[in-house]
Amino acid sequence: MATFQGYTPQPWQADVHRYLANTLGTGKIAVVKSKRQCGKTYMCENQLLFFAINYCNSVSAMLSPTLSQSRKVFKELVKAIQDSNIIKRKNETLLEIDLINGSQIFFKSSEQRDSLRGYTISGILIIDEAAFISDDILQLVSPWCNVHRAPMLIVSTPMFKNGFFYRYYEIGLNNSKEIKSFDWNDYDTSVFLSAEQLENYRQIIPKSQFRTEYLGLFADDNAGVFSGYKECIIPRGINTTYKQLYVGIDFSNQTGNDYTVLSALNERGEQVFLYYFNDKTNSQQVDFICNFLEQHRAQVRIVVPELNSLGSPLTDSIKQRCQWVNIEGHITSNKSKNEIINNLQLAFERKEIKIMDDEKQTKELGVYAMEFNPKTRNITYNAPQGLNDDTCIALALSWKAFNSATSFGQYMISFSR
Repeated sequence: MATFQGYTPQPWQADVHRYLANTLGTGKIAVVKSKRQCGKTYMCENQLLFFAINYCNSVSAMLSPTLSQSRKVFKELVKAIQDSNIIKRKNETLLEIDLINGSQIFFKSSEQRDSLRGYTISGILIIDEAAFISDDILQLVSPWCNVHRAPMLIVSTPMFKNGFFYRYYEIGLNNSKEIKSFDWNDYDTSVFLSAEQLENYRQIIPKSQFRTEYLGLFADDNAGVFSGYKECIIPRGINTTYKQLYVGIDFSNQTGNDYTVLSALNERGEQVFLYYFNDKTNSQQVDFICNFLEQHRAQVRIVVPELNSLGSPLTDSIKQRCQWVNIEGHITSNKSKNEIINNLQLAFERKEIKIMDDEKQTKELGVYAMEFNPKTRNITYNAPQGLNDDTCIALALSWKAFNSATSFGQYMISFSR
């Protein structure tokens, strides 16, 4: 067989390579559960090269969640072998590499969906970040391997305990003849991710994300979000003062049991006001909020209202009535919602925020959940069906107001003659 040198795998990578070394035509599957920054994509690239170089006229493929990821791996692989004279041609549009020995490597993404039908693999099929690829995509690509019983390498950082990646991983742990699982937590990977780096990540990202991405552990299907909120509740009877106010407003969509909520934090990140109601007309809501702002005109620094649905016209009315107030509207999308909720998570975990002892707010914080949609690969934050997240969103918006106003610091400039 031909050989291609220049890659020295780490022990956790080498064990996977050894398992796959003689699997051509066996239909066997290797499943790798990896933490971030442990060289999983690098391993995948070299596994593709092993099959393409050593098995002439073979066809191998790599599937990634997004087209941008596929393009990135394609470019990395081309760069790695462009000086070796083994590339016959490359197609940057189709993301295909042809080698001089007749072998081909192509790259696809789950975003291509129905166009994934009809391919045939004789080398190896690699599925990268498999936890972010839905079961229906697997049903489209797994037939690629049927004709030649091509092996598969399924690699991912873990997410929730559902989907084909989790199922295959569990099967591979139980002495399956066809599937073998590798847990890179069983190895010392500190050469890529030191204890100091790991601790830095622990400090700057939410616990749930740290658990999956940097500890390499599966999360529950519906994981509680605000695990540290109880320690941040201000005991009843303790009076908090304020010199400055940072206000967040979540407007009701006027359906079901939805509430309009106003939350305000002081200069220390302590919640000093919390109002919610669902019995007011639009004009009455504007009256209430404007009266609050006028009453605390000397203290209000910034107001962050949600602009979705009725939020935009109601905010416009508030601006007309209170032209002096600094308003920075927030448009909620899945991405922007995740950002403010993640920041609130960190605030609770770091004990940087204090909240009022309010039954509605406490209940909503306690049941707020993170969910993963394997079809869209999106993480969403929501209250369970039948409950609301009004106070959670208003609190997150007031925390956004607090951070946007305080992150720049406060300066006093004076001039003297």
